[in-house]
Amino acid sequence: MKICIDLTINETYTGIGQVANKYLKELENLESTRIIKYGKKNSGEFDFEFSSYYNLYAHFRFYLFLLKLKPDAIIIPHYFIPFFIPSKIKIYSVVHDVMAIKNSDVFFGSFSKIKSLILLMLLKYNFCCRKNITIITPSYSVSYDVKKMFNKKTIVIPNGQFELNNRKSKKKENYFLYIGNARKHKNQLSLFAFFNSQEFSKLKVVSEIFPIPIFRNIEFLGKLNSKNEIVELLEKSRGVIMPSFCEGFGLPIIESLLFSGKAYSSDIEVFKEFYGLNIDYFDPNNLSQLMLTLNPVPQIIPRSTMEISNLFKWQELKYFFKNEFL
Repeated sequence: MKICIDLTINETYTGIGQVANKYLKELENLESTRIIKYGKKNSGEFDFEFSSYYNLYAHFRFYLFLLKLKPDAIIIPHYFIPFFIPSKIKIYSVVHDVMAIKNSDVFFGSFSKIKSLILLMLLKYNFCCRKNITIITPSYSVSYDVKKMFNKKTIVIPNGQFELNNRKSKKKENYFLYIGNARKHKNQLSLFAFFNSQEFSKLKVVSEIFPIPIFRNIEFLGKLNSKNEIVELLEKSRGVIMPSFCEGFGLPIIESLLFSGKAYSSDIEVFKEFYGLNIDYFDPNNLSQLMLTLNPVPQIIPRSTMEISNLFKWQELKYFFKNEFL
């Protein structure tokens, strides 16, 4: 069997990048499977390179490429599906969220309504006009949104945690972590302002966010590509804080619960799927509630990580691929 996979956004730092690389790894474990990779030009060794994903000529060339190689399936770890795909090829698209449509005002900047309308039309084409498509979502919240907006059923395969063995427990230090990008829906500026106004703990920021000099008690670490670096920060921390207005899953929460034993998140619909785990919730529009949830004592006694590793693991993806492709 020949399977084509999209690696245009496979950077290991991003959540979607981690998912793309994990999907690739699971495909490589399948017997008698030839993998066809495509991605951005000059970003890796691919069977096909897109000069630009927004170039129609590149999409037409890709169509001819698919006609020549005749893959049985194409796996796309996001919802930007190439425009021209032969009808006999089965499409698997991972929809991580539909935030840009539901929450366009906090996701986009200028012209948010117009941008969300264009995206809605694109997704209607991708999901409703392509008959040979299977949609995968990482959460039931996103699955519900896809059903409501496009009347399409999905397969829910939750994201799993890092697979690192032989980790030694680290002594806790008096800091919290923010892991994420600088998009408006992340609500990170409110979090920075909160830590700027108190003295009982520090915040370390793992992101490409440019350091803002006026903030105290905050250390900007930049972009970390090493899983070991991020895991060590998690192990020593008092937990990740995610103040987002909207999300599609929340991988840093799972990682924090596994390696730190604790997490703090906004009380939004998708994060409610984590209820029952060692998470404290707060209103993202009122971060003063954080003062009540962040205990000034830095020592945390983590719960057993079994409840995390049993719920959020990549085993479901492995079973899904075996059933589909073997």
